[in-house]
Amino acid sequence: MAFYRITFRKCPGCGFAFDSSLFGLSSRLGPAAGSCPRCAKVVATGRREWSDLAFADRLSFGAVSTFYAVVFGWICGWFARNIVAMHAGERAPTDTFSASDPTFRIVAVVAALLVVMTQVWRVLRSNHRAAELPRVVRALPYFYEASLDFGLQMKFLLVPVLVYFVADVLER
Repeated sequence: MAFYRITFRKCPGCGFAFDSSLFGLSSRLGPAAGSCPRCAKVVATGRREWSDLAFADRLSFGAVSTFYAVVFGWICGWFARNIVAMHAGERAPTDTFSASDPTFRIVAVVAALLVVMTQVWRVLRSNHRAAELPRVVRALPYFYEASLDFGLQMKFLLVPVLVYFVADVLER
């Protein structure tokens, strides 16, 4: 039984998946339309630029971003704490949270700040896009591209997992 749900947004023309979200959560910030990189059909993304968001949507963006920051900080702090324990030749701590652990605290705060800075950058980028007249329809990115407009949750969650597995391999 899975305890997660990944939703993909796909091009109606060719089925190309251009966006994903975990648990149906999305900040909904980004270009409203883009052209499919596979078939070039213009696709509605379900997102809007910052200037087009209502006040309630902006509050939702702030709440979702805060949630992302807390969860990502906790995950990174936990992974870092376990990596340090593995490197020291100790068993990984069995508890999943220890705010008194300095490794956990430092990494959790840095990771949360990374999410906050990314979201601020996305708002600034959105304002820049919205100022373009006429608004330009750009090609949607492939998932693996370094786009911060689409598929950001999966990209952020892959970072601590990859670091953890690399550290585990290096310790063997």
